[in-house]
Amino acid sequence: MPSLLGVAVTASATACQEDLVCTSIGWMNPVTVTLQGDDSHVDRVFACSTEVTDCVPPKGSALPLPEQSSSGWTTWMNPNMATPDQIDVYVVDAKNRVLVKQRVSVTWVRDDPSNKCGGVSQTTATITLPAA
Repeated sequence: MPSLLGVAVTASATACQEDLVCTSIGWMNPVTVTLQGDDSHVDRVFACSTEVTDCVPPKGSALPLPEQSSSGWTTWMNPNMATPDQIDVYVVDAKNRVLVKQRVSVTWVRDDPSNKCGGVSQTTATITLPAA
């Protein structure tokens, strides 16, 4: 579930408009990752901006854990609120070893495009796993 941070910001687009007050402007953007191939050794999946050099957190960290479902893995973009054109997807095993790191181009879709304060965007990525 996306997390909201309680920060207030006031912005004014023009002198003719009323001030816009954004009371909750912190969120996490989900990335749904579909894995193709043998995923029996996969424990977790992470997605990061290409500028992040240490994308895989240690096991047991306080970060939101990726969730596996029938439609793939849902993980959260690092850093929060980022919507880069390219992301690095990391697939790791139970010992926190990176099985696959792949850079992919993505297209983000805003959940509420009319929200002038910003908001959650989501994207998808497909990763082909190497043969076992």
